[in-house]
Amino acid sequence: MILLSKKSFKTTAFILLGIALLWLALRGQDTEKLWATIAGADYKWVVLAMGIGLLSHILRARRWNQLLAVTGKTPSTVTTFCAVMVGYLVNYAIPRAGEVSRCAMLKKSDDIDLEKSVGSVVAERVFDVLVMFFLLGMAFVFQYDLINSLYQTLSKQTQTASGNSLLLPIVLGCMAFFTIVVIVLRKRILQMAIYHKVQGLFLGFWQGLKSIALVKNKPLFLLYTAAIWFCYLMMMYTAFKSIPATQNLTFSNAITVLVAGSLAMIVPTPGGVGAFQLISAYTLSLFGIQHSDGEAWANIVFFAQLIMFVIMGSLCYFWLIFKSKKP
Repeated sequence: MILLSKKSFKTTAFILLGIALLWLALRGQDTEKLWATIAGADYKWVVLAMGIGLLSHILRARRWNQLLAVTGKTPSTVTTFCAVMVGYLVNYAIPRAGEVSRCAMLKKSDDIDLEKSVGSVVAERVFDVLVMFFLLGMAFVFQYDLINSLYQTLSKQTQTASGNSLLLPIVLGCMAFFTIVVIVLRKRILQMAIYHKVQGLFLGFWQGLKSIALVKNKPLFLLYTAAIWFCYLMMMYTAFKSIPATQNLTFSNAITVLVAGSLAMIVPTPGGVGAFQLISAYTLSLFGIQHSDGEAWANIVFFAQLIMFVIMGSLCYFWLIFKSKKP
């Protein structure tokens, strides 16, 4: 009962956090203009973007099958695709529960060991994190002028009257202070629960990398991974065409927005609500897009995905339940 209460409290806290971030994103905006932009969007581009998103999830299911094959199990692509869609749907209700939920669905439908399937999901996420860091590097390369101008602005804001920048000394001072604290309190830190959680994350990361090495057809695994993230980029680029303010943005802009949106998903809110709108709108503003237009675009993409996952996730859930009741 206490455990249930803690879970309910966490879920409620995450939902409230999402609402707070969404309010923060919309605060001070011209709501009439915002809704007019959303209502006037060209939704054929949104539907096409969601179709590309569905293709990425099919490819994700195919790639997951490769990792599951390492455990000796080979479910059908339809089954793993349905499990993936159920996982995404659950994430909108309970943040971070989707990964375990899709593994639980495979346990119910195909009797695949829960621990092994969870391990395969960890391996999958490890590789996706590596790809995201690669795209982050690409974003820095393609948007170097923008990032450099932002750095110059920040440097000017942190200059003293004598013209000496305070940014570097502040950063070095913080690093030195953090290092001293870690050295002095290292014994206490080693006993803290958060240390063991971080250690567990790194161990899971390492185990995930090792399990990828066991995949039989590694070139196909890499091809699936590249195709998944290319679909993500095309989904963003296609969604840009839905409103006039963003339709002239480039493919390199899509890389930056994708990385920013992916980082927003780290915030534990249902489906990234609030965080996705806030970060995406701010990122688009760096390309000269008005904040209200960025908010409109982010909300169009977010709620289009929500509708897709509700429909497909629900259908997939009932299909898996029906399948699991067969002899």
